[in-house]
Amino acid sequence: MQSVLSIQMAMILVSLTGLMACTGRKPMSQVPSVPVSSSAEIPASTGESPNSPSNPLPAPTASASPQNSPTPIRFSDIDNHPAAPSILDLAQLNVFEPASSGQFQPDQPITRGEFVRWLVRSHNAIVQTNPATHPQTIQLARTATATFPDVAATHTNFPYIQGLVDAGFVAGYTDSQFKPDDPLTREQMVAIKVGFDKPASLLDRLKLVEKHKNTAQKDFWVMEPIAKRWGWTDYQQVSEKYAAAIVVESQNPAKCLERTYGKTRLFKPQTVVSRGEAAICLAVTSVKGRPLSAAIAVQNLGSQPPQRRN
Repeated sequence: MQSVLSIQMAMILVSLTGLMACTGRKPMSQVPSVPVSSSAEIPASTGESPNSPSNPLPAPTASASPQNSPTPIRFSDIDNHPAAPSILDLAQLNVFEPASSGQFQPDQPITRGEFVRWLVRSHNAIVQTNPATHPQTIQLARTATATFPDVAATHTNFPYIQGLVDAGFVAGYTDSQFKPDDPLTREQMVAIKVGFDKPASLLDRLKLVEKHKNTAQKDFWVMEPIAKRWGWTDYQQVSEKYAAAIVVESQNPAKCLERTYGKTRLFKPQTVVSRGEAAICLAVTSVKGRPLSAAIAVQNLGSQPPQRRN
């Protein structure tokens, strides 16, 4: 009942793009990891979905257990790039499938679908290196039943997008579209990430905005908190539908915005996010209010004893 309420509330309160709500993470089994050198798409986990028992996806061929040591990775185009440390940490955790050219292309834009794929893979890789947080992995979609009509089961990022929906997260448009191939903007990145890191706080804020959106106090509750918490001179350019998420991001232990853009007076909310910026944002996840970094995960991975493969 809570899951239905959360999703409905998010769909009502956020118009057009990027709504993000959740009812809390549930313990999930591990998802497969594919070596960075592989160019194959990542298969979904097997098993029957409680929501859609039919149309099972192919079984994964990769082990469900994390690797025992970091994978040495080299990209020819990230030397001296601000995102290089985050890119290398995530790459060693097998988050990316790099181009055959050996380049990462850190300044190229990232799409909404790619960002969700990286989000799920980075979060799972980070928590899998710590036995205390291991049950907090997000399971990939286990059936071919699609929630979003523009994200078919054949889409490269379907297992990740649908996996978030199945886990209780929602990231889409009010017209039931996800638009996975659209470039991701800064304000959309915040909406997705904070909805993942602090779902309960976002839902509470959305309810508060809904309560005051048609009153004389609308600006006080919707836009002014952005100026107060972030100090941006262009805060009024933030889309109203993302205002709640950006306010909650100021309390996010993962600190996506601070780590990605530093202290700034200009947010430029509709600017497209680059692959390098996305890597910086996703290099830290949050579990139960606690930040967990890819850098520490790499260290943990290197110090782990050999594990029995499932």
